[in-house]
Amino acid sequence: MNGKFRMLLTFAIGVSVSAANALDGYGWRIISDSLLVTKGVTYKYTVDTPEGEGLVSTTPLIGDILTDLTSITGERYRLVNFAGDVKCDSCLPETGDRLQRLSLGGNVKEDYVVVQKEEALAPKLILGNDSITAGVGVDLNIDFYAGQRTPDATVCILFPMEVSVTADNVTVDVIGRGPVVLRNLSKQSIGRVGANYPYSMVGKSEIIPQGRYGTLLKLTGLDLRPSNGADVRLVIKGVNLPTVGTYDIKAWYSVAAPEKIESPEVAATLNVVSTIADFRREPMRRGGYRSSQDFSWAAFTWSGADDAKSLKVMGSIDNGKRWREFPVQFEAESGRVVITRLESDKMYAFKLRVEDGRSKGDSNTAWFYSGEMDPRKYGAKGDGISDDTDALNKLISYVGALGGGVVKFSSGVYPVRTLHMHSNVWLNIDKDAVIKALPGGDAPETTWFSDRAYRSGLSPVDPRPYEDPENYMTKQDVGHTYFHNTMFFGERVENVKIVGRGRITGDGNLVTGDKVMNNNPERRCDKMFTFKLCRDIEIGGIENDLDLWYDEKKDEPYYISGDERIYEDTTMLHIDQGGHFVLLATGSDGIYVHDTYFGKHNVSNARDIYDFMACNDVRVYNIYSKVSSDDIVKPGSDCSLGFTRPASNYMVRNIIGDTNCNLFQIGSETADDIKNLYIDNIYVLAANKAGFSISTNDGGHVANVYLNSGKTGPIHSRSVMKRTRAPFFISISNRGRVLGASVKKYSFVENGVERNELLVLNSNIGKVENININGVDISEVYGGSSFRKERWMEYDGSQNEASAIIAGFKLPDSDAVKGGLDFELPDGRHTGYIKNVTFTDVNITVKGGHDDSDSEAYPPEIGVGRYNVGDLKIQPAYGFWLRHVDGVRMDKCTISAEKKDGRYPVYFDDVKNAMVSDIVVTGSPNKREAIGMVRCKNIDVAQDIQPRMAWGKNHPVGTPVGINPGRVAWSHAPGVALWNKVDGRWYEDRWNSQELTDSMISDVICTLTGERTDKRSWQALFKDFNKRNGKGNKGYRNGERIAVKLNLNNTFDYADNEQLNASPHLTLSLLRSLVNEGGVPQECITLFDASRFMTDALFNKCHTEFPHVHYVDNEGTSGREKATYTENAIPYSCDNGKLARGLANCAIEADYLINVALLKGHGGQGVTLCGKNWYGATDINRNFRKNQHNNFNQDRGGKPRFMTFTDFMGHKDLGGKTMLFLIDGLYGSMDVNGAPSGRWKMAPFNNEWPCSLFGSQDGVAIDAVGIDFLTSEFPAMPDVDYCDMYLVEAAMADAPLSGTVYDPEQDGKSLKSLGVLEHWNNPVDKQYSKNLGKDYGIELIYVHTTK
Repeated sequence: MNGKFRMLLTFAIGVSVSAANALDGYGWRIISDSLLVTKGVTYKYTVDTPEGEGLVSTTPLIGDILTDLTSITGERYRLVNFAGDVKCDSCLPETGDRLQRLSLGGNVKEDYVVVQKEEALAPKLILGNDSITAGVGVDLNIDFYAGQRTPDATVCILFPMEVSVTADNVTVDVIGRGPVVLRNLSKQSIGRVGANYPYSMVGKSEIIPQGRYGTLLKLTGLDLRPSNGADVRLVIKGVNLPTVGTYDIKAWYSVAAPEKIESPEVAATLNVVSTIADFRREPMRRGGYRSSQDFSWAAFTWSGADDAKSLKVMGSIDNGKRWREFPVQFEAESGRVVITRLESDKMYAFKLRVEDGRSKGDSNTAWFYSGEMDPRKYGAKGDGISDDTDALNKLISYVGALGGGVVKFSSGVYPVRTLHMHSNVWLNIDKDAVIKALPGGDAPETTWFSDRAYRSGLSPVDPRPYEDPENYMTKQDVGHTYFHNTMFFGERVENVKIVGRGRITGDGNLVTGDKVMNNNPERRCDKMFTFKLCRDIEIGGIENDLDLWYDEKKDEPYYISGDERIYEDTTMLHIDQGGHFVLLATGSDGIYVHDTYFGKHNVSNARDIYDFMACNDVRVYNIYSKVSSDDIVKPGSDCSLGFTRPASNYMVRNIIGDTNCNLFQIGSETADDIKNLYIDNIYVLAANKAGFSISTNDGGHVANVYLNSGKTGPIHSRSVMKRTRAPFFISISNRGRVLGASVKKYSFVENGVERNELLVLNSNIGKVENININGVDISEVYGGSSFRKERWMEYDGSQNEASAIIAGFKLPDSDAVKGGLDFELPDGRHTGYIKNVTFTDVNITVKGGHDDSDSEAYPPEIGVGRYNVGDLKIQPAYGFWLRHVDGVRMDKCTISAEKKDGRYPVYFDDVKNAMVSDIVVTGSPNKREAIGMVRCKNIDVAQDIQPRMAWGKNHPVGTPVGINPGRVAWSHAPGVALWNKVDGRWYEDRWNSQELTDSMISDVICTLTGERTDKRSWQALFKDFNKRNGKGNKGYRNGERIAVKLNLNNTFDYADNEQLNASPHLTLSLLRSLVNEGGVPQECITLFDASRFMTDALFNKCHTEFPHVHYVDNEGTSGREKATYTENAIPYSCDNGKLARGLANCAIEADYLINVALLKGHGGQGVTLCGKNWYGATDINRNFRKNQHNNFNQDRGGKPRFMTFTDFMGHKDLGGKTMLFLIDGLYGSMDVNGAPSGRWKMAPFNNEWPCSLFGSQDGVAIDAVGIDFLTSEFPAMPDVDYCDMYLVEAAMADAPLSGTVYDPEQDGKSLKSLGVLEHWNNPVDKQYSKNLGKDYGIELIYVHTTK
């Protein structure tokens, strides 16, 4: 029935639907003197329903109808047949029966004739804001819930004519897939599917005008079989209704299967009032829960009242009986007010009183409890015996309805079954509190499909999981498929925290086995925390900003506090007996789990710890797991939502544990892409599978995985792996458990062995690429987990062991298959190569002892049901075994065996494009070569590794800058830096020559300008800068301010540390030259790094000689000044997410800037030079974990894109003010963190420190030179490929390759070229275009500096 005809019919017959009943989605409704009862069927499986028997009636039982009626009206009812006999509660109502409303005495007060009607169960329609203010534009949120599941739904929503509905002002989210503009609904991705999936789009939309009845929005072709909360979530932007009144929004839907029927119409009423209707409290939000929370203030927002001249905030502490004005300062147009000085532990009611203007009157009421709520005051006992579930759920719901708050569990034991989390509700479990699981948690949800085909289909030859290509429930195990059977449950909620210093225990009542559904109903909970399609979830202890690490002698974790170890775990959340999953998060973003100790009180009933399925923006910090039976940290992506969803942006740090499986595992559920994962500091105590594993089995693309890049913070320790069966297991298979995949059984011969297995016919092989592993020490390579064993058994030869395995996937050749291979995958690939894998500084010591014959071992190809370490038998290498890999780099790795081993240290099978250098091997006396090879191409075992650049050698681009355009001065002063890496620290006076650094500054500025004296050089620099910037041909004038941006990134307080920061000696030399030769008064100079600390070594050295200079840092004590900022000073050329937008005022207020960068690498961006140095001038949080790094990283494949550094370089208050760029290369380093990494090999350094200073007026040219030095000395630096991309964009800023319009101030003035870019000819000659006699490009001038 089309929308227009339906509406005309509805209004013609005057059907009146009870909104209260219809909104609740009942299978009945009262119309006039009739009880209309739904008649129909649908599929509805419980976990106990036999397969094929899920078709059930939607007609409600009589007992359910009577119960619902009594609950709604408070009156008594009965239902009788045509003869007047009372029908039983378990009977079904029939047409002709009568519903009777009874008096207290049992007399019939009213009769309703029962009429059965073939229709779908009524939907629900819920408004996110049921009242709005007249004349004020707001976004209207609407949730639609279908009454029953269906594969092909049409949803109709009728809006009143006053509400404008267009294809561009409406966003729609179908079953949680994510919001999309209505116009683009038909283009929205359906996720990753096989070729047999029948859907090609999420749905279609149509807007149908209905004249005076309004506008009909019709959504068709919706697959509503999955149930993920609201089936359709609409947001109508900018709804502005000028007239006070009520406006009905109506909805209905139709289903196409198992029968074609339509639902009744339901309505939701939108109230338009003259007063402020959306006065609401801002919920508390913060990155991590701290030990104390300030409840003395609350912030409130509203829309409208911008014409009011007088506003008041009225408050009440007696539930609105008496109100008084709260003194606050705000402006009518601000729409926000902060109320302070609130008394603790009070329930406040607030409203906004508008005394004039169009919104005159009192607003709605908003609530705030100024403290943490005690569950025992709300009915919970906490006695360890009473079931506190109902009381706690009521409290959580109540707190959610208030707009959020904190529930604090103080000393006591709180038994629960299933707690239902609400948005903005935080649970704080104090140190003496325990929440423990009871049997009888929520039952698994009912579903359209049955999962039984999966439960019995786990072998590599059973096709049943694939038989129904649309059944998403057979694509992953039962634990991932069901969500409700859990201890804590949240669906479509946000800003939830479960934190504290107490304990949460499954108490033996959370099940770990895959056959959980065979248990009695009260024993089917198998998860502790389940979050489905949620946002901003935190689970953990009390954040303390310290790193967690492990003491092997004590077998205990500890926190690192400077040079001290803190063994107390009193700030950690304690969890034990977590069931199959401690946390199952699916389709949820913004998850932060941290500071948690697993298994201190009990190590049983613990399987997976953290499973993140299709989640984004996840942080996992400071986790210690004493022992578990499955993966500890596991990102993946499955089909359990009824669709797939890609995952990205994982920051994982300080993970310590013993596991029967893998410590870190990507997969095996990989139905969609998983990208951009950064893991630092792991300590594998034992792992019976692998310490670090990547397994893409279902077609997903796993890319950009970094172990120990420093992206999450400083690398405080080398990563460690012990008692691990396989240190690394990186693999591809084609299991193909995605929607629309199909399989067939084949018989084929491989290496003389017959195999009978399923092969996936129509779903592409997954991809793994750009895997970077650095800085790991591996020993005791055997499966030695203490799971169900003593802690730990020594190696006795009986334990399983394997090499580091990197293995792609290959289908059998057609001539090896009985009857031939009769299919081709959609993309035509026959082999899935793992691409671009890098191992740097990995030391592995194995047990060894294998015979020479094992060097001829041929592990079987990975298969559909055989994709674990054990399936690959013995490998022909004891160090690294690689098969089907394209792009390998191995550098500075050591491979050793405790006993002589006859296998190869490294074995390549079908490997292409490998580069191996600086490999040290012991323990292979029977092999003349370190690397065995078969079916390989382009293997280079000695050649220097050169990273890939975005721009070429001696091919200059951009406009050179400077007195001598494009010139870079290079001062080399051998002996200026002499630290021996053993005694003391690099910055001490005994290791650095102040006289030489003074000379280096002089040589650089004189070389840049061509002047003979420092004084003339400074004047030339000032004049040239002013002339280029339209200030005339003038030098420095008294009173002008100059700010010097230092790089103090690796500072954490004022105490000195070993990490490489700005040189105190070079900084003092710069001050001496500026003041004594440049004529700049001390008080006009500022040294700053606004985001960090200025440590004592630098401050004391400089302040002693120049006490009137301004020393600005983020702390602002002990003689330093605290940085202040101007908000939104850098809005960026493109939407840059949550990247800091404020700039330090000392930079904004300066007339000139000098940028003093460091010569060092940096994970994520490859290098940190002058371009990145500006990041410290923004208002970032000095706790690096809380900062965003949007668009910092170059595209890993070299594709041009918007680069944030280019905005920094061109911003008027950063690069635009910079008269001189310097790069401090006294020591230089490969690593962003830690002490200088080591003496440099390249000439002219020749195994000494680089002892260099670079200077230029061209910010592009100097960074290009810095990149050439770093990449030549350290070609295997993390993320070094295409690290010059920001310079390509900067040199071509007026016409960048990315197409970006660079306008960092958003003032309509786009940037011009910011300098000249090219790379030198080679690391030996170091020649740029001008050095080679050309008149354009970079000119590198070498100066040998002496005292």
